[in-house]
Amino acid sequence: AKSLLAYGKKKANSRSMVFGHWMESWGHWISGNMDLSKKCSEKAMKAALDPFYYQFPKLSLGFSYLFEGQLEEAEKIFRSAIEFSEKRNVGLITASCEISLAPTLIAKGHMSEGMNLLKKAQKELFQYLYLLIIGKNKGPRLSTLFMMLSREHTKSLLTP
Repeated sequence: AKSLLAYGKKKANSRSMVFGHWMESWGHWISGNMDLSKKCSEKAMKAALDPFYYQFPKLSLGFSYLFEGQLEEAEKIFRSAIEFSEKRNVGLITASCEISLAPTLIAKGHMSEGMNLLKKAQKELFQYLYLLIIGKNKGPRLSTLFMMLSREHTKSLLTP
């Protein structure tokens, strides 16, 4: 995270700044400091000049709210990222946020909605991981990851 932030400052690279702050937020989340995790997620969102990159820190911000029991805030964050990514067909972000929204809904007492969403998102994430690890592409795996961001591309690779 520190290297990304240093590079981002030196080169005025907002994407490095976003990912640097985002990685810091996950570090704080893992150590149990939800306040610092939220602050770093918010810094990442402020650093984002590209609306696509603005979505990544929403995942850690939503998780911080979820683990603090702030379910309304968590749901709001996850739903906004899902809305953005669904409109733009960014399946990996959509599925990641859906699988995070599911326990939020369950904790709010919406068991059936949460379980249905969990099953749907789990299936999609397994498909993305399958393509990343096994893949049908002959090229480098990083290119596979970027292609997987599109749900339509993923579906076309999985159909015989």
